[in-house]
Amino acid sequence: MLKKILLYSIILLQTLTLYSRENVLIVTTKENSYQKFKNIVDLNSKSINYDVEVILVKDKIDESDYQGSKEYLNNQIITPPLFSFYIDEVENNSIKLYGFSKKFRPPFKVAKILLSELNLEKKIAMEFPLYLTSLIRSPEIQNIYGEYNIPILIIRGEIDPDIILKTLETDINYENIHTHYYIHIFFDKVFYINESYILYSFLIFTFLVLLLINLYSKKAKFHLKHNRKYLFTIPLKILMIYIFYFISSLVIEYVVTLSGNSDFLVEFPKTIFIIKHLILFFIYGISFHIIKDSSFSKSPYFYSHSSFYLSTLIYLTFCFIFLPLGTFFMWQVVIVMLYINSKTMAMKKTFVILSPIVISLIFLRFLNGSYSFFVNIFNGSSFTGNIILTILICPFIFLQESYYRFTHRRQNKIAHTGDIILSIITLTVTITLIAIILELK
Repeated sequence: MLKKILLYSIILLQTLTLYSRENVLIVTTKENSYQKFKNIVDLNSKSINYDVEVILVKDKIDESDYQGSKEYLNNQIITPPLFSFYIDEVENNSIKLYGFSKKFRPPFKVAKILLSELNLEKKIAMEFPLYLTSLIRSPEIQNIYGEYNIPILIIRGEIDPDIILKTLETDINYENIHTHYYIHIFFDKVFYINESYILYSFLIFTFLVLLLINLYSKKAKFHLKHNRKYLFTIPLKILMIYIFYFISSLVIEYVVTLSGNSDFLVEFPKTIFIIKHLILFFIYGISFHIIKDSSFSKSPYFYSHSSFYLSTLIYLTFCFIFLPLGTFFMWQVVIVMLYINSKTMAMKKTFVILSPIVISLIFLRFLNGSYSFFVNIFNGSSFTGNIILTILICPFIFLQESYYRFTHRRQNKIAHTGDIILSIITLTVTITLIAIILELK
């Protein structure tokens, strides 16, 4: 008898599990929004694949007042939903979507429907690396719900309830909600890429890099062995580049003070970024080209191989931090390898020019007022920003140093007329740009 009861109990539990539905939460901050979404859920309950709860909270996002949400989370929430929407309908505002982060990505089907229907695919695809590396910070409300293990997708602006209905008619469960994906934009086309695809690309490329390292290891060991007394100069140069960035940041800070405008960095982000690097290259030129550098290696191969190993290390590091972001640094590794194997100075010069293109495009894309956090990190005197810039620019500087040594290896002058002229031009352009933007204010 006991065995039969247990058997029937198991069958009953399986049946209940089979027919039970996951729950979804829709949080609204306006009375009319609450009624609108409540009505569409009630009218379409048969086509909706979830148990949907629509609630109204008295939050004031613009004032960072989330007491309504906190009260609901503290007193009324019973079971964390499968996924949830936080809808703050603001009249006459372009619709905005938040909620992508390293810890949470909306279910793939839900994200694809929303981005497509709201025409936000290109915008989110462009910003995706910034979300997942926390260079665009998550809204405070996302963190509040995250403390209760509630994944939430934040929508600000007026949205057609039929779009939300489409997402509720999808079929999501706990087994596939945690599927990781990445959104990339390439040649103005958006791609949704599965994490496994990125992983396979990483493994294949890394295998090829390691294979080539093994093939050219004898040549690299030869040049590094004959320059081992100069190995200490690599970390020294990296340290000096950071110090030069810090000095250029102080100049920028002084310019901001002169302008009397606290938003100066955000208003002229690209110009400030160019000025910062003009100052950097001017100081670098004085330190390592105009001043006698007898304590540094004159071998161009020493710098090219240093650039290659440093590029590879950066690539692997960024892959570890955020795998898709690491794919951007494949370019630099490939370019340095092509440079090392080039036989003519014309080809080497071409690869030196091409090497910073990808990273430059990334910075130019995000250096605008829409990404003030990004701008303040890399244009200001932020310790983190200057460290990242130093790490990113070192392979390019070492590659340029290698090319310089190739073209000047038969000359014994301490200073070259071309270097002096270039440094003067750099300084003149920097001062002119500063004067122009200050005059504009």
